[in-house]
Amino acid sequence: YYRKKVWLKSSNLINCYIMRILVLGHARSGSTSLLNYIAESKGYKAINEPSNPIHPGDFTEEEIWDEDNVVVKELYHHGGGLRDNKKYEKLKASFDKIVSIYRENTLDTYESTVYALSSNNWQSKYTLNESEVKEREGSSVDKRNFLAYRKQQISALKSENFFSVTYKGLYYKGTDKKRLDDYLEITDSKGDDILDNKHRLRQST
Repeated sequence: YYRKKVWLKSSNLINCYIMRILVLGHARSGSTSLLNYIAESKGYKAINEPSNPIHPGDFTEEEIWDEDNVVVKELYHHGGGLRDNKKYEKLKASFDKIVSIYRENTLDTYESTVYALSSNNWQSKYTLNESEVKEREGSSVDKRNFLAYRKQQISALKSENFFSVTYKGLYYKGTDKKRLDDYLEITDSKGDDILDNKHRLRQST
């Protein structure tokens, strides 16, 4: 998976392993925190959703597709999803390792999306009770269609056989963290706080 650069410094050959990592998930799956954890732990540049229409021109093509020691996060549906064969082949060829993340509790992702769409708040902490969900949901997203689409996305991510973690396994049980660290050869703890579920966006009411 690794490419190796060797250069001369103080008359000694130094080996430096370089890597490009892709995080692939769906909305409200914890993918942003995963991106930040990997970037912090590896000392890499974080590139968040370059295919998202709200980020036009934020990153260069070289940063996205060629630069070393970067971690790029994309959402499944941006740019046509994995069923866009040309993009899928380009992804596989452009990254050394791919990590997918999904959140199996689709109802939680639905309620989180309802709040985000109705408030235009995607990254700040919030509280939301059942009555507020009902007040917000009708105007922003159809529940039945959303749940069906999210299940389809999760199924597609699983079918690709990427190295994968789940929202629950990473942020609550902690069972996926060691697997992730082993896969990406993360050996220090400087990014661990990012995965602490005290940072969960939705707070208890």
